[in-house]
Parts: sequence; C-alpha cells; structure tokens
Amino acid sequence: MQLYLGLFGYFASSLVVLALTMRSLVKLRLISLMGATCFVIYGALIRAYPIVLMNSIIICINIYYLIQMSNRKEYLS
Repeated sequence: MQLYLGLFGYFASSLVVLALTMRSLVKLRLISLMGATCFVIYGALIRAYPIVLMNSIIICINIYYLIQMSNRKEYLS
C-alpha cells in the first residue's frame, strides 16, 4: 500500500509540473486543479493536513480564475 501512496504522490507532482509547461492559461489552471485535487487526496491519505490545507486553497484559487476566464472570450478561443 505504501508503494501505491508514493506513486500517487509522484503522479500529483507530475501534474503540477505539467501544468507549468502549458502555454494556455485555461489548460494551466485545469491541470493545476487536477494536481491540487490529487494532492488533497494524497495528503488526506497520509494524514499530512498542511498539504490538504494548502492544496484546498489552490483549488479555490484555480476555480476562481477559471470562472473569471470563462467570462472573457479571449481565453476561450
């Protein structure tokens, strides 16, 4: 089980790194949202509550900016 938790943590980390390579801000926010969600799950499973808290805040930030972007046509083209 410990192996799978570690692999899941690496997967979450790889999503964050992948998000930083995106040219599109929408893709960056969506992939960052997925990475942060994985980190919330990972943090909860290993009982690392600072990880859960920080990534929960990141999720809220990403959702806020995705909503802002959805109201502006230049981000959706």
